[in-house]
Amino acid sequence: MHALLLMDFDNAFQARITKFNQLLTNKNYADRVFILGKDAKESESLIRTLKQSNNEKISKILLEDCPKTVAQEWLNQHLNCNQNEIERMREQGVCEWLFNHKD
Repeated sequence: MHALLLMDFDNAFQARITKFNQLLTNKNYADRVFILGKDAKESESLIRTLKQSNNEKISKILLEDCPKTVAQEWLNQHLNCNQNEIERMREQGVCEWLFNHKD
């Protein structure tokens, strides 16, 4: 079993990811728990940055090419904090079954 937590980091990414990692220290399931989120105080910041009308459209863009590539939109200031976690998910093959794309 795997767990994916989606979180609003509220401009406190480093503090929250540190706490997350501390909670998982020495747990036998630590490699199966992942956290993704945006590092912005308000979701409107991400909507403005990506020039989209709502979060549903943003999520479709972010997931469109997973697990093969990371959409350019992940590299903006509000989502860039997820790069290590996305890479960890890829290395463990989580993206392949989580997003279950049909080619």
